[in-house]
Amino acid sequence: MITGEEPFYGKTASTIKLNNKNVIYEFDSVLWRNVSMEAKDWIERALCKNPKLRFTPDEALRHSWLCDKIRQPL
Repeated sequence: MITGEEPFYGKTASTIKLNNKNVIYEFDSVLWRNVSMEAKDWIERALCKNPKLRFTPDEALRHSWLCDKIRQPL
């Protein structure tokens, strides 16, 4: 939703599916260039393959990237 594309790449649909399954991604495309490091950190922590290292729902909601957006006036 941030860029309109997911961070999983590949030349074929099967490669993209395998990269998705193995959580192999990159933020190298032009679309990701202007995405903040905080947003990328949130995505990386949400996509973490190891469930012990992955965000809990509460941690995800308390991440500074989301909290900064909530605090800003409309």
